[in-house]
Amino acid sequence: MIPYILLIYVNISQLGSFGAFIVSILPASTPIIAIKSVFLGNYIYLLTSFIANILYIAIILYIGTKWFSGERIISSRPILSRKK
Repeated sequence: MIPYILLIYVNISQLGSFGAFIVSILPASTPIIAIKSVFLGNYIYLLTSFIANILYIAIILYIGTKWFSGERIISSRPILSRKK
């Protein structure tokens, strides 16, 4: 919510290079950055935000595949065995 409010009232190029980088790597700010970058012609911020989102997706997919790679989770077998 904060990136939306910030980007509505402030141009991303006015934040400086570090501030623009921090705002552009937040996944929630990508739609507003994309719209403003296309109209203002600042495509570097759009590219930075796009690459950050691709990295987020890759990290989440990697963690998800490692987490669900166990056969017990896929076949729905109970993890704790019953004592007989």
